[in-house]
Amino acid sequence: MVSQIDPSPHDAGTMYLAVNRYKLDDYRPYPWVTTDYGKTWRRITGSLPEDSFVRVMREDPARKGLLYAGTETGVHVSFDGGTRWQPLQLNLPVVPVTDLVVKDDDVVVATQGRSFWILDDIGPVRQLAAEVAAADVHLFKPGPAVRFLSGGGRPQPPLGQNPPAGAIIYYFLKAEPKEKEELTLEVLDADGKPIRTFSNLKDEEGAPESSGEGEGFGPPPSMRKLPAKAGSNRFVWDLRYPDAKRFKGMILWSAEMRGPVAVPGTYQVRLKAGGKTLTQPLDLRPDPRLETSAADYRKQFDLQMKIRDKVSEAHEAIARIRGVREQVTAAVDRAKGNPDEKGIEEAGDAFKKKLTAVEEALYQTKNQSNQDPLNFPIRLNNKLASLAGVVGSAAAAPTDQSYAVYEDLTKKIDAELQTLKTVLDKDLPAFNQLVRDKNVLAVKVP
Repeated sequence: MVSQIDPSPHDAGTMYLAVNRYKLDDYRPYPWVTTDYGKTWRRITGSLPEDSFVRVMREDPARKGLLYAGTETGVHVSFDGGTRWQPLQLNLPVVPVTDLVVKDDDVVVATQGRSFWILDDIGPVRQLAAEVAAADVHLFKPGPAVRFLSGGGRPQPPLGQNPPAGAIIYYFLKAEPKEKEELTLEVLDADGKPIRTFSNLKDEEGAPESSGEGEGFGPPPSMRKLPAKAGSNRFVWDLRYPDAKRFKGMILWSAEMRGPVAVPGTYQVRLKAGGKTLTQPLDLRPDPRLETSAADYRKQFDLQMKIRDKVSEAHEAIARIRGVREQVTAAVDRAKGNPDEKGIEEAGDAFKKKLTAVEEALYQTKNQSNQDPLNFPIRLNNKLASLAGVVGSAAAAPTDQSYAVYEDLTKKIDAELQTLKTVLDKDLPAFNQLVRDKNVLAVKVP
């Protein structure tokens, strides 16, 4: 029985047949090919299992000679037109494959009894060659990434899981890195300016201690550490720039701390491993369902970057306030037993009171759990971080109201930052002079 006929997408005279004789108790594979319009046929069994007949065979539309065969026990692939075959099973169960189609960059498989299966992004399969297999390190050219605002998501059994959202980057390592041997993957813009750097040894700088912005909600966390095992590795860049700065114990409500999504355009990925540096281009495309202009994407990105940087500035100020206040407390404690102990303590309390006033204007210091923002007023940093979520909620230019809110909140934050600068420039030297006069170690600004 001829179960499938597939003309080659590369050569008009080439056609593939999937033939089976299992109804005659013959379970051997019978894949055939003609290269002369059917005048002659050649069986291309190669190394296919002798007891697993073929139901479907198709040639990859992007690479001549790359064949996929669906058999009674799974999927096989050939890189040389059927001379040699090898399993392409991965996590696919041992199951009859009744049909198979290559759709864009995916292989879609129909099975008997195991539903549909999809192998996402076969770019690395198409790029495999002898020189790749022989290399110590290889960075595959990533396929085009699409700027979807949603995608991936958590698995919802029994439904299928979507591909991860972002740019999927594959690389090959012949051997696993030695202990403390670092690999880095950089994402760069079109001009070669680094956007983000990921490492196999440590999480990305600024990664949150926990999802303090509301645990259990939103998309799954993005990848922070670079996989580095022998063989093929996959890393997914979530298309975002670095996050806003955090500080220890931070608790916010409905706040967007993630960095802005990159605008559509040309980027680069650069892998440094085993003493080698490999670079590939990356094409980021807009959502094809939308009509958002390049100018609108840029307006959205620019405002999000301004919001992120101002939130980071506020959080750095909070960390500085806490560092100075701890030192003041320590200085007061060191002054115990000093004849002027009371004067130092009063000066320290007055100084800390001014610092705390700025901190409490910037951040709700009463937040101790993720539900506390429901009980206490939202402060400036949380309001501005929430605006980032509003601006990024759609692939569109920010509204006039978003700009107005940004200007209002930024003006108030800048006023508090200026107050802090005044306190540190005037009150801190006075306090340090007091403690130095009493032979007490002075306070330094972190």
